[in-house]
Amino acid sequence: MAGRTQDEGGSIDDGERDIELILDGDELELLDLDTEIESVYDSDEMEEYVPSKEEEEGEEDDDEWLMHLVTHRTPRSRRQHSRGSSKGSANTRSSIPALPDMPSTSSALPGMPSTSSALPGMPSTSSALPGMPSTSSALPGMPSTSSALPGMPSTSSALPGMPSTSSALLGMPSTSSALPGMPSTSSALPDRPSTSSALPDLPALSSATSPSHTASRSTQKDSEGPLQNHVHKFKESQLRGKDGTLWCTKPLVQSARLQHHNQPRNYAVGPTVVTQGAATPVECLHLFLDDNFYSTTVKHTNEMIDILSQRIKSKRGTYSRTTVAEVKALVGVLLLSGSQQDNHVTTSEMWDHRFGAPLYRAAMSERRFCFLLRCLRFDDKTTRQERVKTDRFAPIRILWDSFIEKCKRNYIPDENITVDEQLLGFRGRCAFRMYIANKPAKYGLKIIMANDSKTSYLLNAIPYLGKDVQRGQVGSLGQYYTMELMRPYLGQYRNVTTDNWFMSLPLVKGLLKENTTAVGTLRKKPYVPEKMIELKKERPIKTTAFLYSDQIMMLSFKPKANKIVMLLTSKHQKGNICEDGKAEVVHFYNSTKGGTDTFDQMCQRYSCSRKTKRWPLCIYYGIVNAASINSYIIYCKKCSDRHIKKMERRCFMQEAAYELVKPWAQQRLTEQGLPRQIVFHIRSVFGWEAPAFPTTSGEAKKRKRCELCPRTKDNKTTSKCQYCSRAVCGKHFVPVCRDCL
Repeated sequence: MAGRTQDEGGSIDDGERDIELILDGDELELLDLDTEIESVYDSDEMEEYVPSKEEEEGEEDDDEWLMHLVTHRTPRSRRQHSRGSSKGSANTRSSIPALPDMPSTSSALPGMPSTSSALPGMPSTSSALPGMPSTSSALPGMPSTSSALPGMPSTSSALPGMPSTSSALLGMPSTSSALPGMPSTSSALPDRPSTSSALPDLPALSSATSPSHTASRSTQKDSEGPLQNHVHKFKESQLRGKDGTLWCTKPLVQSARLQHHNQPRNYAVGPTVVTQGAATPVECLHLFLDDNFYSTTVKHTNEMIDILSQRIKSKRGTYSRTTVAEVKALVGVLLLSGSQQDNHVTTSEMWDHRFGAPLYRAAMSERRFCFLLRCLRFDDKTTRQERVKTDRFAPIRILWDSFIEKCKRNYIPDENITVDEQLLGFRGRCAFRMYIANKPAKYGLKIIMANDSKTSYLLNAIPYLGKDVQRGQVGSLGQYYTMELMRPYLGQYRNVTTDNWFMSLPLVKGLLKENTTAVGTLRKKPYVPEKMIELKKERPIKTTAFLYSDQIMMLSFKPKANKIVMLLTSKHQKGNICEDGKAEVVHFYNSTKGGTDTFDQMCQRYSCSRKTKRWPLCIYYGIVNAASINSYIIYCKKCSDRHIKKMERRCFMQEAAYELVKPWAQQRLTEQGLPRQIVFHIRSVFGWEAPAFPTTSGEAKKRKRCELCPRTKDNKTTSKCQYCSRAVCGKHFVPVCRDCL
């Protein structure tokens, strides 16, 4: 049943009424789209029309009588029930009940079979609406009934020896005047156009679909006409690659229904339940750099400090053992240097009291900062050589695995995931150092990672340790790393976007088995037909060629005269072209490929990495950078959920650094021998007031030996320091006013 349509400004009272003729199987229905007059010929549900006295006396005009007829239609729910129960029968349903004082066509001629049975598969003549031309006269723009249904005799010859329908009822006027007292069709409805102008573009009845569907398809073909000029078509129906892989030049999936792995799904994207308690920047950062992370660093760093302290004669606090609070302050200094973009600035400039940030000097001294960076260790040095034989990443494997597990646990990604590489700049000695010309750092450590394509959140990462080190002999490197990175998300109907280093036909097939689709650029492979990469002059620029194999589609796009870009996808089943002439797959790839690149740019923007000769320390800097970005993404998501204004990433890093340094600064104030200038500086940075001087009592003060003078002098005094309460004589006692405090 066709839906109702209404012209602009039109209604039943004062507008035009569109009439639509629909061929539904073997049944011909004449429907009024505005009023949709129907009746159900059912013994239980039939509604009989009873004319009023005014109608019998002919006092009402024809329009009012017709409107009265319209208002007595069957309810929609009952019509739908009758339509489903009487489908396929021509006598059980008609478009309008029999007109009063006029017998139906089936009983107009006694002894003669009804028209509904004379013409199998056609509705009865009583389905014609008043005001419509006879069956033999077709609607304008539509062939007559005799030619509308091929393979079926015309109405005039359906009953041998019987005149046509227009003259079958002898002695009765034509359909236009069949109803006594009603004007002809041209004047039946005052102020309305005739039936010949009601449907100017009605298609022929020979179409198997409804006119609305046919019109939409024709419009779609007209709109796709210019776009088809951007499709490069092959003369052959099939093409083969060098290895014998067969590809078809036409889509194998004709149905518009999406495959089960391509259907859109709703994911609970965002932070998981584990992150509920985190609200501030330092709490979000603590989700990735927890106490276990710091305690492991402190344990192995103190082991190195003990080894170095044997070579250092000085017993100053600069070379003493460290604590968890101090390592947190060290990470805070690194974050602050990243937010200030001081990662490549010398430490002397950072700790300068005129140009450096005050928080540097409040956290620790310059010498202590350099000494801790020198001593940072992340594993047991005594067992390292044995572990390196099986794992090149052993010096920092414990911290790395712990951090990656937290990244997987704290966030649920969107449907699309990006797999790409990141290069951590490093020019020191390393067995798996890489050179990538198109990267800013050129030389460094290659990290292959999976990121959320929308937020660039780091989901999973694997360090590249060289060929045949991890994957064994199964598949290519790109296939191995992609499957390993996507392993936590396989079977969840997600999509992965990669570049040509990872993409291959075996990878796409392997992911499809796990209900995961893939989209990515493709290099020249043995399974790629030669015609897909040919640069012929006959092929125009900005044209796309498509090949299909099972649930996989390959395309080659020619953006320039001497360039071909190939893509492989299992997410798209048809080669659709957009208005700009590019394929839909190209736009999808461009919108989902930048997850890892954006993450790398964020790392470079506010990086805390410093120059070093030890590659484990370079990885440690990378972990701190990634933790700051992931924690900021979670912080932004929580702010948007609570409708709170979020701070910029630079301010986020500064706030986290401030909270990390604060506990250690409080401990520094309790240390003995801390210079007075540093004490004043720490209090001014954190806004702490100086402690009040104790009130003197009337009791006599005890004399004590001065702790700053040599014991041999035995200088006794009653004075003592107001901060540390040590006894000092007059030579070492310095009075300070309250303003100087």
